[in-house]
Amino acid sequence: MFSPAGARSRGKGRDGTPAAAGRGRTPIKQGHARLLSSGEEASPSSPSTPLHMQLPQSSHWLASPGTRSPLLRSSTSVRSSPAIRSLEKSKADSSQPVFVSDLPQQLRTVLLQEGPDGNTVDHSQVCGGMDQITGLSWMIQGTHLFVWRHVSHQSSESFRIFPIPHELCTASGDRIDPKHGNSWAVCIVGLQNENKKSSIKFHENYINASVVMCNRKSLAVVYWTDIFSEAGSIPVLGLSTEDTMDLTTLSGRRGDKAKHVSSMVACSYMKTDIQGCVAIACQSTGELWRFDCTRHGIAQKKVCREVDDGPSRGELGESFYIINSAAARSVAWRSEEGASKEGLRQLLLLTANGIECWDVELATGYQIHLLWTFDVLADLDSGRVLVGQKKVWLLDFQEDTAHRRLKLLLASFSRDRVNGSSYTQYFTVSYSCLSNSVQREGGVQIILPKARIEEENFLLSLHLRVGGKPEGSVMILASDGTATVAHGQGGAIKLYQFDLAWDAGKVIDACVLASSEENEEGSWLVLTERAGVWAIPGKAVLLCGVEPPERSLSRKGSQNEGPGKEDRWRTALDTSRKTSLGRDEPGLRKENPEYQEQSLQDVEAEALVGHLFTEYLRTGQTDGVLEKLQQAGAFEKEGATNVFVLASKAIVDALPKHWTSTMVANTAVLAAVSSQLAEKQRKHQQLLHFLSASKCHEELHHRQRTILHLIMEHGEKLSAVIWLRELHNSSAQARLQGSPDSVRSSKTQVAELGGAVWELGLLAGEKARRNNVMLLDRDKAEIFYSRVSDLEDLFSCIHLHSDMIINKEQTTQVQVDKTCEISYACSKALQTAIRYRDSQHTWYPSPEGLTPWYCKPVVRLGLWKLATLILELKEEASVLLPSLVATLMSHLEELADVLLEAYAGAITAMVEREEEYRGLQMEYWSRRDLLLTAMHHHARALLEIATNDVHDENGEQKRLSALRGLYSPLVSLARRHAGYQTLWDICSELKDMDSLRNLMHESMGLREGRFSNFVFEQCYKSKQFSKLLRLGEEFKDDLALFLQNHKDLLWLHELYMQHFTLTSSTLHWLAFSKEPAVSAMVESIQGELRPSCKVGKLKIADRKRLLNLAKLSALAGGEMLTSEKVMEINADIEMLEVQAEAYHLNISEEDDVLTPRQLVEMCLRSDNPDLILRAFHVFAWGGDIFRRSNKSLLEAAWLKAADQDDWILMREVSERDGWSDEQHVEALQNTALYQAAKCCYSGAYLQKGGSFEDVLPLLQEEMGGIDTEVESVETILMQHRDFPEAGQAMLVAVQMGKCIEVYKEVGEEMEL
Repeated sequence: MFSPAGARSRGKGRDGTPAAAGRGRTPIKQGHARLLSSGEEASPSSPSTPLHMQLPQSSHWLASPGTRSPLLRSSTSVRSSPAIRSLEKSKADSSQPVFVSDLPQQLRTVLLQEGPDGNTVDHSQVCGGMDQITGLSWMIQGTHLFVWRHVSHQSSESFRIFPIPHELCTASGDRIDPKHGNSWAVCIVGLQNENKKSSIKFHENYINASVVMCNRKSLAVVYWTDIFSEAGSIPVLGLSTEDTMDLTTLSGRRGDKAKHVSSMVACSYMKTDIQGCVAIACQSTGELWRFDCTRHGIAQKKVCREVDDGPSRGELGESFYIINSAAARSVAWRSEEGASKEGLRQLLLLTANGIECWDVELATGYQIHLLWTFDVLADLDSGRVLVGQKKVWLLDFQEDTAHRRLKLLLASFSRDRVNGSSYTQYFTVSYSCLSNSVQREGGVQIILPKARIEEENFLLSLHLRVGGKPEGSVMILASDGTATVAHGQGGAIKLYQFDLAWDAGKVIDACVLASSEENEEGSWLVLTERAGVWAIPGKAVLLCGVEPPERSLSRKGSQNEGPGKEDRWRTALDTSRKTSLGRDEPGLRKENPEYQEQSLQDVEAEALVGHLFTEYLRTGQTDGVLEKLQQAGAFEKEGATNVFVLASKAIVDALPKHWTSTMVANTAVLAAVSSQLAEKQRKHQQLLHFLSASKCHEELHHRQRTILHLIMEHGEKLSAVIWLRELHNSSAQARLQGSPDSVRSSKTQVAELGGAVWELGLLAGEKARRNNVMLLDRDKAEIFYSRVSDLEDLFSCIHLHSDMIINKEQTTQVQVDKTCEISYACSKALQTAIRYRDSQHTWYPSPEGLTPWYCKPVVRLGLWKLATLILELKEEASVLLPSLVATLMSHLEELADVLLEAYAGAITAMVEREEEYRGLQMEYWSRRDLLLTAMHHHARALLEIATNDVHDENGEQKRLSALRGLYSPLVSLARRHAGYQTLWDICSELKDMDSLRNLMHESMGLREGRFSNFVFEQCYKSKQFSKLLRLGEEFKDDLALFLQNHKDLLWLHELYMQHFTLTSSTLHWLAFSKEPAVSAMVESIQGELRPSCKVGKLKIADRKRLLNLAKLSALAGGEMLTSEKVMEINADIEMLEVQAEAYHLNISEEDDVLTPRQLVEMCLRSDNPDLILRAFHVFAWGGDIFRRSNKSLLEAAWLKAADQDDWILMREVSERDGWSDEQHVEALQNTALYQAAKCCYSGAYLQKGGSFEDVLPLLQEEMGGIDTEVESVETILMQHRDFPEAGQAMLVAVQMGKCIEVYKEVGEEMEL
């Protein structure tokens, strides 16, 4: 049916008991189809109805029954297989299973050993599994446990054999005691360091692990504390204290079955000093057991849980019944994010009708307790999901940690109401994980709508796996040795059955290959009984999956069965391809053109390019090549999918025919890879000449720049990889010469020979293997030095996984050595690529808008990670090992150069493409300043140490000379990347104004961000005004632009440039500015300009001086005394005089700046006769607009002026004393009305704008041509209380003020 039930990927192993085989299960070479076709009836009288049908193969290139067994291979490589070689010769077929690794040699020997009769020993009771977290596989054969890493290219790298304790074996020691049986549950617990926690799933070489093994029958437990250490490989045995040897059955139950351990999980202790782990096992009848395993012993305890041992048949909506609802199916840890509090972890238990959640305290001696339960069957029944189902089994479950989703596998027994046939239906249901429960997501996903009826024992042997590619797919493993991937595609389910040759044996277990990227699915891995570990690419599931009614999931049909079967497979494949064309597979084709579908035209065009290139190499002729390629559509596609780019990529990424996987200390071996890379470089150059000779280069150069740019980048990366290989060769030979041993074979010694760059290359190769399962059978170093186009992965590994090479557990010396080695390699590799670009510049297209590969984010992140590591190590080494600081900083200098160039190139391309670049520019600036500042401080510290005892004049000169030498490379770097702060600091320290001026003349940055502008800003902030203005003598325009925001000094610069009119305007604005001004401006007026100036407000006297200077500047600029500009300045001076008088009377503040209206209101409120009259002066100086907009205020001023004299008393005195005309005139001339009229209407005083008559006529009779609504002074005075008795005198006074003649020169009223 499905596949053999292997160990759960989270640590559970498959039951290898003969339960399946002993009940008449189908042998490997005989199988039954377990599906009912849509038109076939199942016999009601028969519990099962076999369907005889031909099924498509999943692998059309599989060997015939006579193919040599993979167990007989002499090495782990599968390149001896002609089928594999044919795939590698062209492009790898990602629609087929991919060989990953073979079984360890010792295990293969055990499997092939012969019995006394000369035949191979029967290993049908195989027991094994895979652990996804640690990347370890295990298998039990005889009395030994075999553990190895299933993704390692060489299984011997991390392979261990553990003998099972003799207490569990027979007296002869050749097999397990029958009272225990051969069925085991095995859990592998990873022992990880906190510093390596983020990368533990990706790089397996840094994981230690412990193993817990529990006998399913007797509950005997064996524990190995650390399988990769000598001390931890000693087993700890714990025998059951309960009488579990007697396999009593539960009487009265339908389908009696033995009491056995159905599932087990384990987890290491947390927050405790004791090294150990907790294992939880569930038995089929529902009992839970807790095992506390330490190196001192194993404590076994039964968990209190209600278990119904009697027959129980509970009705649920009268749809179906449940037998023994407490029976346990499986256990699994919930993701660590779901823990209720620290030190606890939640355990999920799948029962016959639902899910239970338990809290487990991860410390020795503690218990577990139930948190909540969830009835799955009740939930499905209430949602009417299981309508018509007679009986339902919960089979298995597993949590998808990436999506926080729980997936359940269920089976149901149903009967067709039309024809009465019975069938089994398989389906899955998803639940989202909540804090205290789960919630169903939608309905069920039917996997098999109609399948043959199975025994309950077979149903309960099915296991579920989740999390592989394609996204959302699940794998179902069955005890008959089949593995089936189910994937929802286009609203319908598609099934893909993993199938290999006859001698591959059963599928023991499956897991997901850990991806190198966070939150991304990996490919499916399956462990076979005889053929090792194989990967199922996501593309294989998409292309080769078929609908359930058309394919059996049994083992029948796994061999070549004739042309009819092959045609049927071709039809299914073609149909699947049509539905999948153009549809991106999540996680597979993301930013990876290798997984993009190619049209027939693309395939033909690619083949044509290869054929024409081969002909060119043979004949040197290119006649008609361009026309042929144009007709074939070779120029149609853009980017990485273009056939020219693919041809270039095929050259630089070609895998070698031969590879030495171990790093042997041999000159020939070291040179072999270099020669392979040199051959690639030669062939890539031939491709460029082919493009040039055929005129394709010209076509690409003018119309498809991106394609040509990508082709040339392949050459850059190839030159960089060649340099890295040369560095590795020289480093390896140097280490060998310094080693007393001529041969080194251990893994640690090999790493030491290769150095940190070698480890980094292995890490990048491992990343490529994880991302492309087609490379899983290749050596990591081979992949790194062969897949040249993926050189960016090197920097991605630095950014994400540098702690795998450089970690805090190492000594400071080792960390510094490794960091400097990687930094040197990366810097020189990128510089080599740039030199290639410079030397081959004639081949390149125009660079506008194209981002070089070394300017892309992944490269920048890797370089920045190295820079931060160097800075961190510098702080540590400055305390512990000061001698290493200079080495670190020298490497930082080289690294900063390439890093900042990468930022500059990326920003330039974004600007040319008119994209938003400000965010990247801010990041560039901040990191540039950080790096330059660190290097500056280091250079200064070096000099301070060297000249600490020198204090004379000659010593100072020597110090400055030494500083210039130390700062020279830093100045060069800062100049290229506009490091203004560093340049300013260095010039200031060296007191070198000449160098500062030279740097200011360079065009660094935009106009508003040039270095000259930065220098002006620094001078202004440090109050170096004299220095600032002196720089303006040489940088007139730049300083004028800068001082637009600093007008307190702008007028001085304008005065120097003899822009007198602009100076007058600036001074006029400053005189009435309400912003705080620098008092240096006032001091400069007084002839004192000191750098200790403070910020403050200007006084009235200062403002008057500024206005006088403004008038002088205007006159110097050619203005006349009667010009509007000069008159406006005079008016403002007069108003300041009024404000000064108010200040002397304590009416206003000295530094207040009052508007004309505020000034008039203040005068009228003062009740001072002089100030009241001064209000009319303000109106005269304010201008027409001010008078018209404040007419009501002007009327109030006239009434206020009339109040200043006692008109009734004046009349009485004149009548009593009999005044003459002269006395009347003299008395009226002393009135305020006379003075006001004289100011406003006589023309004797300075006025701005037109006459007062235009706004307010003096007498009513003068309003002949003015609107009647406009009032006059006469009508205003008529409102006065004394007007009825003294109105004539008031009018005479104002008339006298208007008609009096005053002969004064205007210039006499001006005071400077």
